[in-house]
Amino acid sequence: METITNGDFTGFESRRLIMEEIIEALQHDEINLIGIYGTGGVGRTTMVKEVAKRAKEDNLIDEVAIAAVGQNPDLTNVQACIADMLGLELGDKTSPIMRASLLRRRLLQDNKKILVILDDIWADRFDLQGMSTDLHGIGFPLGGANKNFKMLYTSRTRDLWHDLWTKKEIHLDLLSEEEAWRLFREKAGDSTDSPDLKPIAEQIVNECGRLPSALVLVGTALSKKSGRNYTKQIWEAMLDRLSCARSTRVDEDPLQEVQEEFATVANALAKKNH
Repeated sequence: METITNGDFTGFESRRLIMEEIIEALQHDEINLIGIYGTGGVGRTTMVKEVAKRAKEDNLIDEVAIAAVGQNPDLTNVQACIADMLGLELGDKTSPIMRASLLRRRLLQDNKKILVILDDIWADRFDLQGMSTDLHGIGFPLGGANKNFKMLYTSRTRDLWHDLWTKKEIHLDLLSEEEAWRLFREKAGDSTDSPDLKPIAEQIVNECGRLPSALVLVGTALSKKSGRNYTKQIWEAMLDRLSCARSTRVDEDPLQEVQEEFATVANALAKKNH
């Protein structure tokens, strides 16, 4: 399944402005925790990866490490992932206090500028081997005098660690209507402009909710159907499925809905055309 690429990302003014805001925060001595929050499919992961690339190129950081957290995190694995990317051997140490201490020491070593990215955080307290802990308890030295360590996190939730004064939160919003149409058209191809498909395409963009991930997924998949004798049929079927999903399952993950509905349409038409 294709994801958003840097090329998709960098051409949008809304994303460029957010990027500059994050880069500015990374250079601020009084900020060491930056949260990027927004709905699923809005491009949070792509944003922080692009920020890490830019910060490295501009020599704002010396090292970067990233780990996925998720709704039900295995924080021992998160610690191990970050440590591995920084060349730290945790070995067979199972004590959460010892692992946190080693990780904290490595992050403060040699006064290096280190950026840690935790992707998809759902809560500001975690269960680490039966112990309720926060980011500091896992091994990340936040809130202290150190100005070199920086952390980025992504979340759907706003106001995590609200009592940490060295934190800044930045909202990653949907694409503008113009940006959403441009992204879909780039992915779906020139057939988008044909008189019989353009009205359908405009409605599909609307049903994708201006979510970059959804637009890339659907646009790319539909482009692969161009030239087939059922092009319009699959576009109409996709629109119908997305419309039904949006009206009946509004509380679910919009990107997951798009993925599921496209799979249903694609499978049905594949069977029909065998």
